[in-house]
Amino acid sequence: MPEVWEDWSWSEVYPSGEELRRYFAHVEQKLHINKDVDFRTKVVKAQFIREKSCWRTETEDGRVTESQFLLPCTGLASKSYTPAFRGMENFKGKIYHSEYWPKEDVNIQGKKVAVIGTGSAGIQIIQEWAKEAGTLTVFQRTPNLALPMRQLQLPQEQQVIKSMYPHVFRDRGKTFAGHVASQIPKRTFDVSPEEREAVYEDVWRKGGFHVIIGGFIDVLTDPQANRALYDFWARKTRSRIHDPRKRDLLAPLEPPHPIGAKRSSLELNYYEVFNQPNVDLVNVREENIVEFKPHGI
Repeated sequence: MPEVWEDWSWSEVYPSGEELRRYFAHVEQKLHINKDVDFRTKVVKAQFIREKSCWRTETEDGRVTESQFLLPCTGLASKSYTPAFRGMENFKGKIYHSEYWPKEDVNIQGKKVAVIGTGSAGIQIIQEWAKEAGTLTVFQRTPNLALPMRQLQLPQEQQVIKSMYPHVFRDRGKTFAGHVASQIPKRTFDVSPEEREAVYEDVWRKGGFHVIIGGFIDVLTDPQANRALYDFWARKTRSRIHDPRKRDLLAPLEPPHPIGAKRSSLELNYYEVFNQPNVDLVNVREENIVEFKPHGI
């Protein structure tokens, strides 16, 4: 909607949580949609009433709403999960879950900290905590095939960028997955090795999801094409990790799964973090977490 974006300028390509909250406030100021939203409300039942050709939705507090349409936009990971590790109740330190992150800063300056899991939230926490923690131990089950974010600061004057918005909004409806990135109409092995490498280098330079959905059209449909892209990713990523043990755990030569089959996270300096002397990596497939002790895991 032009009335929303005409007088709003982003400061960077991937905005921070603080900037997103400012944007939400801006949208509310323009559209006044909060009055139509029930926040902190849990839906416990939804049923289609054939006699009335409508949906009946019931919330936890007993309210019932009838509507012609129901859009259950719950996302892929809307329900948090906390493993039932033995002895967690005996741990004397603090435990934070990424879903329930406190608004105030978490002070980990010089402390011994651990991060369990290397999903998208884990990667963000690891990148930040490695800057200040005395020691940071990362417990990994499956390596995250993370892609370079290529964060960019945007100029305050964005009239040129905004003039392209209508074209971007129109064209993204024609692309795979609705992203700005569009695949090239070629298959991986229909080109020479030199051209294939050039395409890989181009999407790598662009970063983000361009790597997976901005290259050849058969990356997600042909296992051999997928493996070729994985090998390129592994070669690029392994060159950033100094320690051979960590290198094999973070970017193994054999793919843990097809690249793109699980959503890849975006990273800034995730792999370089593991070159720091204060950061260690534990493979829980070989050293499983048995229990929490009062002062450690």
